[in-house]
Amino acid sequence: MKNITKFFLNNRAFSWLILILFLIGGTLAYVQMGKLEDAPFTIKQAVVTTPYPGASAREVQEQVTDKLEEAIQSLGELYYLKSDNRASMSKITVYVKKEIRANEMQQLWDKLRRKVNDVQSQLPEGTGPSVVNDDFGDVLGVFYGLSSPIHSYRDMDKQSKMIKDHLLSIKDVARVEIFGLPTPVIE
Repeated sequence: MKNITKFFLNNRAFSWLILILFLIGGTLAYVQMGKLEDAPFTIKQAVVTTPYPGASAREVQEQVTDKLEEAIQSLGELYYLKSDNRASMSKITVYVKKEIRANEMQQLWDKLRRKVNDVQSQLPEGTGPSVVNDDFGDVLGVFYGLSSPIHSYRDMDKQSKMIKDHLLSIKDVARVEIFGLPTPVIE
């Protein structure tokens, strides 16, 4: 340790050069660093669910999950699969390799959907359509509640749609969903 100190004390010009390079490098790194509050990230997994009403967990595995897994495993970008077989329901979680870039993910999910759709004709009769859910990346920021003792549900529905349109016009708002609307009934 004394030798390093002695070297830098004897070579002041080199010491100043190293110090200046570190300061410039640190300043450039700080300036180029991302500063978003909620930095964008991509979740590299999808869930394939397939209903099979009336079937036991074993039947679901043998007749639905195994066929879907075989088709999905032909994806070159696949990291691994995790299956959950329950009575009347098959759930397969698909994990892709970490090396896959975010801009390639949508194309990969389309490829997964094609593979799953190709297998649908091989599934037993009574099996519902398989659904590929890859929409995990949304960040829910705010929940708003709308209520009124004097307005009808139809009026509040119109008002909620106006609020939704206004919120969607705001920069960086990607999606707004309306929940809790009652089902219209004719009396």
